[in-house]
Amino acid sequence: MQTVPFSRDRLFLSIYRCLSTSNRVYNAQMLTDTVIKMLLGAHQAIIPVSRLQDSVFNTLRHFEPPAALKYVTDRSRHISKAELRNKIKDLDLA
Repeated sequence: MQTVPFSRDRLFLSIYRCLSTSNRVYNAQMLTDTVIKMLLGAHQAIIPVSRLQDSVFNTLRHFEPPAALKYVTDRSRHISKAELRNKIKDLDLA
């Protein structure tokens, strides 16, 4: 398994780019902190990228579903079509 050093700044930017709220910087900072707290709660030295992405997706899904959709579609080349379909179904944007 290839490991990549964690970057809070990269996480912040990936969240920030998906948001459409008026207070994007503040919201991205708070959502970044939320994701980091979730990951630290797992008490793992190495966090798989898939776990990081799932944490971001779920956090965005609860905060701003269209942002979660943008996040998952931006990363669609890294996941299977079936997983992409399932994540889109989870959003319930209707």
